[in-house]
Amino acid sequence: MSDYKKLKILRDIFGGCNHSSNEALFTCPFCNHHKKKLSINVKKNAWKCWVCDASGKKVFSLIRRFGDQSQLNQWIKLDKTIKIDDFDQQILDLFSNKKKKKISLDLPSDYLFLGRKDLPNNAYAPLKYLKERGITRDQINKYKIGYCGHGEYESRIIIPSFDEEGDCNYFIARSYYSESYKYKNPPIAKTQMIFNELLIDFKKPVTIVEGAFDALRAGYNSVPLLGSTLSKKSLLRKRIVENNSEVFLALDADAKKKQTRIVENLLKDNIRVRVVDTSGYQDIAEMPQSVYDQRKGSAEYISSDFFLITQKLKGNLNEVRTHRRYSYQKSKIPQGVSGSFWTALQDA
Repeated sequence: MSDYKKLKILRDIFGGCNHSSNEALFTCPFCNHHKKKLSINVKKNAWKCWVCDASGKKVFSLIRRFGDQSQLNQWIKLDKTIKIDDFDQQILDLFSNKKKKKISLDLPSDYLFLGRKDLPNNAYAPLKYLKERGITRDQINKYKIGYCGHGEYESRIIIPSFDEEGDCNYFIARSYYSESYKYKNPPIAKTQMIFNELLIDFKKPVTIVEGAFDALRAGYNSVPLLGSTLSKKSLLRKRIVENNSEVFLALDADAKKKQTRIVENLLKDNIRVRVVDTSGYQDIAEMPQSVYDQRKGSAEYISSDFFLITQKLKGNLNEVRTHRRYSYQKSKIPQGVSGSFWTALQDA
């Protein structure tokens, strides 16, 4: 009876289906192939499209992305594999009517939009700085980039951020002269806001980068973390999970450990992840546009099983290396791992 009710919910969301063994075949919402190629196995709690290869280990991820509030609630009551205790608090907020206090912020009183035609003479320096960093006039206009020639934020580029309702919720203040004190940003909790949420469509692939200038290089649908961590409590992670957004992860090359942690957490949330290779450059902002576009285009989806196993083995390898007293001592091969695979892993 439970499986029958689940299939009814799926038909309400995806339309009619064909049946093959224990699988129900629907029209895939990801590729919209003219044949029903989205295979959903309710008993095994898994799904896969045989055309575009979209897949997941929890059918709930599809319900969460394409269903409405009523269908989500119905599915949770039927699916015994979903343990509410395992959900992060921000996911639970999806099913409550609580509204968090809105973050609102005023731009500095001395802020001047650099897209104006009547700019004063002191606008030459910030415009020169932006040009040297590859920022175009179109980007200045789109992101409302400005500067402060006086006051508390004197000699700083201002990149404002707007929430989904169009109100300012943060801004970056980057010096275009001094390198010793680059940033002077407002004291707002970064986990409680999404930088330029107004411009982000979470129904499409989202690119996560570290800084605001990285986001300018990454372009459409890019969100800066303003750091290198994606907290469980962050509003950005909540939006990604509730929309089941695909993610391109493009953090700086020196943030490998933090990037690995983000990938692990997103995979556990059944989010499809692709990692963009940033090696050879200090950050995305320093990467030529053509190089970034090529690397993003060649980024492949990370296999959940392979990634987690590989990270576990690399953890074992690091432990062996840490405890080897002498360089000539041989590394002990973990149980169940072939010698050739272990050798290749050591060279990785």
